[in-house]
Amino acid sequence: MQVVTSLGIVAGLVFTALGLSQTAQSLEAAREEQRIAREGLDVARRGQITDRFSKAVEQLGNKSLDVRIGGVYALEKIIKDSPEYHETNIDVLITFLRNHAPGTYTKPLPRRPTPDLQAALTVISRNRPTNATGRLASSPGRWANLQLLGLPGANLNGADLSGADLYQTNLDFSYLFDANLSGAELTEASLRGAFLSGANLTGANLSNADLGGASLDGANLSGADLSHAKGLHSLELLKKSVKWDADTKWPRT
Repeated sequence: MQVVTSLGIVAGLVFTALGLSQTAQSLEAAREEQRIAREGLDVARRGQITDRFSKAVEQLGNKSLDVRIGGVYALEKIIKDSPEYHETNIDVLITFLRNHAPGTYTKPLPRRPTPDLQAALTVISRNRPTNATGRLASSPGRWANLQLLGLPGANLNGADLSGADLYQTNLDFSYLFDANLSGAELTEASLRGAFLSGANLTGANLSNADLGGASLDGANLSGADLSHAKGLHSLELLKKSVKWDADTKWPRT
């Protein structure tokens, strides 16, 4: 009887082991099927994004203003849906802006950017890449190469152009209330009559910039370089209306 009982126990253990092995194989097969399904969905998703991207870029080259504006916002929608395409889409928009905006020395400059260029500016300035380097293919030096563009009258209220390259950019009479321009390159930029109240200009380079008639009330100029800046008629009054520190460089009077 003991032998029979022992054989029964052994047989039970063998069947249990076989059952567990089959269960493990089934689970492994299920996991493999799920992995393949996920890969298939990812491939399909990437294909959809590629199609959307191609269509949006095609829209940017359309003769219709409304279609071009639609292309700008289609690229922003891709940024929101697929952050891995963030930098690529911002690169495209910066290139679009550079190819279509007038240059600083164009005469006469328009009073404000065309609606499609304004849309591109808006999307760029509210979708600053936050990667470790902050560098884009279109802007090897700084994250946004907007230098030498004629953008008077642009609406950039609350924009984030921190660290952007705005060398010799014309931003006359632009709206920059509460904009973040910290660390921006604004050497020789034209900001005549610009509305910079509450703007963050910490560490910005404004050397030789033209600030004639600009509104700077409440702006933060800590660490900013205003050496040789033009149009600042009363430094004593300005110092009372802005934030500044020992590192702020003022033009010589």
